[in-house]
Amino acid sequence: MIKTIEEYSKTIFLLSHEAANSVRPLAPNDDPKFGEDGIGDQQWFAILQEYIYLALHLTARHYSSNFWYEWMNLEGRTEIVDDLIEICIEGSVAIICKDWPTDTKEKIKSECYQNFGKSMAEYKEYHDYFPETEDDSPQKTLFWEFGKVIAATNHLENDIQCIIASEKAAVKLLKDLNIKQFVKQITT
Repeated sequence: MIKTIEEYSKTIFLLSHEAANSVRPLAPNDDPKFGEDGIGDQQWFAILQEYIYLALHLTARHYSSNFWYEWMNLEGRTEIVDDLIEICIEGSVAIICKDWPTDTKEKIKSECYQNFGKSMAEYKEYHDYFPETEDDSPQKTLFWEFGKVIAATNHLENDIQCIIASEKAAVKLLKDLNIKQFVKQITT
């Protein structure tokens, strides 16, 4: 059972790390700059961060019916939301970039916060997680569009296999994260 924001943030990181690693081998590995694992470290880090942003977004959707106002307007955000964002973004940079110079880590954190804002702006546009029926197009649904972002970062724009694998990893993250339990804990 998750008891603190710190524990929940750690869970977000670990599940995002697992998801990012699950799609890494899908990238083309015939390009010498990427090596045997497909993509380079920068692309992998961008994918890791994107899964973290998605987890934060999904948590926000469950946390507040007025979630977008709270997440995008500093005056409306709660301390819990600010803490969660800070711990997830800064913690992931601290862990992955632990041996890097401080100024480089600060630059990366700043870029992560900017990318977080861009991702939140995009994700809020997709009200449905998935198509309502099997016959509906998956386009303009949150998980499909998220999969497209991951595929593009993986240098596989519009690759259906990568999009679907990215979606599956995101669904697993959502299931394993147990957002409803966390939100219930922090709101009672």
